[in-house]
Amino acid sequence: MKKDKKSNSSTRPAVRPVTQQLYQALVLDTWPSPATVVDFGIESDRHYAALQHAVIQHDVTVEELDDAACDGPALTALIRPGNPFHGLTFTTSWDDLMRKISPSADAVTRDKFPAGRLFATPGALEALSQADIQEAIRRHLAGDWGDVSHTDRAENEAALRNGDRLLSAYRTSAGQRFWVLTEADRSVTTVLLPEEY
Repeated sequence: MKKDKKSNSSTRPAVRPVTQQLYQALVLDTWPSPATVVDFGIESDRHYAALQHAVIQHDVTVEELDDAACDGPALTALIRPGNPFHGLTFTTSWDDLMRKISPSADAVTRDKFPAGRLFATPGALEALSQADIQEAIRRHLAGDWGDVSHTDRAENEAALRNGDRLLSAYRTSAGQRFWVLTEADRSVTTVLLPEEY
């Protein structure tokens, strides 16, 4: 069996179990679980074969698969020239719900907890500037919960100790309210509008 290539980044989120299961299924030539099929847009045998070729022949790593999870265009990009299925398009159920975002260099330098993978909803991406999003992520990860009640502040501080979900609320200079939410397992942080919750 081919060994996984490991990432050198110490800040990289751990590879999700669903991705590990897919990687193993592709290497062992077994069909992945239903959750894996959904998260990776495996709509047909061709989609499966395209990913299998990418892993076995083009050395796509488990980390690269994990980075592309739940992102149709990113999965499509893994099917490089030379793959017999190059040009095959992937779509996932998540494509219309969230988009991956990258933090600015200073957004994660003084974080109190891991952000996991960063996402923003389409509504947030349309209503907010990149500067608003990056500043909110920076503040959220530093433990500046923004415009929340004293009760919510106390709950967030307890959540830091207990491993529960964290919620911050911010406003743009134009008054648009938005949230930053980190899941309890710290695997995902999402920027969203309150009405999208």
